[in-house]
Amino acid sequence: MEQQNDWEINKNIQFIAGAGYNQQVVETMRYRDAQNQHITYVFSQAEIKVNKKWTIVPGLRYDANSAYDSRLSPKFSTLYKINGYSGFTASYGGGFKAPDFRQLYLSYANPAAQGYRIFGANEFSIQNMENELLSGSIAQILPEAYHITTLSPEISHGFNMGYNYRDPKQKLSWEANLFYNDIQNLINYLPVAIQSNGSFVFSYKNTKRAFTSGLECNVSGNIRKNISWSAGYQFLFTGEQAVISAIRDEKVFGRNSPTGSAQIMKLSDYSGLLGRSPHMANVKFEYTFPESDWSANVRAIYRSRWGVVDLDGNGFANMDEEFAPGFVNVNMSVQKTFKKMYTLQLAVNNLLNHMDEVNAPNMAGTSVMATFICQFSNQ
Repeated sequence: MEQQNDWEINKNIQFIAGAGYNQQVVETMRYRDAQNQHITYVFSQAEIKVNKKWTIVPGLRYDANSAYDSRLSPKFSTLYKINGYSGFTASYGGGFKAPDFRQLYLSYANPAAQGYRIFGANEFSIQNMENELLSGSIAQILPEAYHITTLSPEISHGFNMGYNYRDPKQKLSWEANLFYNDIQNLINYLPVAIQSNGSFVFSYKNTKRAFTSGLECNVSGNIRKNISWSAGYQFLFTGEQAVISAIRDEKVFGRNSPTGSAQIMKLSDYSGLLGRSPHMANVKFEYTFPESDWSANVRAIYRSRWGVVDLDGNGFANMDEEFAPGFVNVNMSVQKTFKKMYTLQLAVNNLLNHMDEVNAPNMAGTSVMATFICQFSNQ
């Protein structure tokens, strides 16, 4: 339930305020017991046009969660238009994210994908893992398993600075953004044990102090009237402050291979947080058939290799065996609109049939999906 009100104070100032209440009740086979939680929040935001070129947007949000302390989160953003084609943006935002039911109470085993398992932090038991190790159903308990405790909410401070350009005559637009996020108690999803068949057991833990930073670039345009394209790239650098400090102090050891000898790790060996790829890119082409309601598109998504597991207990992936290989995923779709009201779409996802049951168990093989959409209008 949410209520939002908008006021136009004058032609240069618009104000938004609202409040909401969310009661969550979950009872399913994936949770051992029925769970419930309620969240109350209020928010406000003003859009102020200082002059024709400069706009500022301050705001506040207050969250009251039944399971955690309340939190007031400020935000501020600004836009400066250089001319009719381009402008600079900058923003700061405070964030608050309480653990969700999945991260707290999930108890799930996937019968497919080699039977990987996921436990919420409240459901995970190191004693059960040690019992399964003795029985042989688990081959190895990973170091992170001994650090699973009650989860705390994430508290973050994010900064963003960007530039955007759009030329309607050339039908070309592009934007670039630099970002930095400082996060306390980052909720991280990671493997905590390896089962006898090679699949992982996953759970969730807080990383006391972490950061994510990087660069995003997006560009789009038209080759001809009926052919459009877009492309994007992201470079991501992440890390845990405590691990980086320990590496600088030469207190972190690691191995080149699971059976290799231990050696002091350098900053150049550090790969950042598990589960994050440093490089991601995408490109998309769309073709609209002339004088027709048919269109088709193809999109390719690239993800570079990423750290999956910490086998030597130093807090990050540094051996080849601890990384998942990069891949390209290709999706295609074609759609037809009838009488401006009905749309029929046929999509083929993961055309190259890339699968990695151990490192990416949620990724299905090639799949085909048909969708029918009907849009009603009072007119």
